[in-house]
Amino acid sequence: MDTTELATLSLANALMISRIVHDLKTPLFTIRLNQDLFFNELPTLINAYQVATEHKLVPASINEVGLKIIKDAPGSNNEVLNKAGDFLNTLVAFGNALQ
Repeated sequence: MDTTELATLSLANALMISRIVHDLKTPLFTIRLNQDLFFNELPTLINAYQVATEHKLVPASINEVGLKIIKDAPGSNNEVLNKAGDFLNTLVAFGNALQ
C-alpha cells in the first residue's frame, strides 16, 4: 500500500468515527437536555404532588420512600451520561489522532 492509499484510508476511518460519534452524541444531548429540564422542575412537581395528596385531589400512590428515591435519582443518571460523553470525547480524540 502506498502513502496515498494509507492517507485515504486514514481519512475514511476518521470520518467514520466522526459520524458515529455525532450519531451517538445527538441522542445523548437530547436525553441530557430533557433530564436537566425534568430535574430542574422536579422539586416543584414533588411539592405539587404532596399538596395535591394532602388536599385529597389525587390518591397518594407514592409513599415517602418512593419520593426519596425520585429525589435522589438525578445524581446517578448524570454520572452515566457524563461517562458516556467522556467515552465519545475519547473516541473523537482517537479518530483525530489517526489523521
